[in-house]
Amino acid sequence: CPAVPAEAADTTGAGDSYCAGLCAALARGASLGDACMAGAKVSSFVVADEKNIYSGPPLKELSDV
Repeated sequence: CPAVPAEAADTTGAGDSYCAGLCAALARGASLGDACMAGAKVSSFVVADEKNIYSGPPLKELSDV
């Protein structure tokens, strides 16, 4: 899947958040490609937070996945 551009402030949790987004999308019935994109989107939100205390995007922001 293509990378999602993000201005990274802190990369802590990038991989974990990617996996969480991927698994959540798969659990909702998304295709593997769409689930990969969801993981990339979630990860891009997480790395953009310099305090890295982001709880994740609202599901409505991922609704196109």
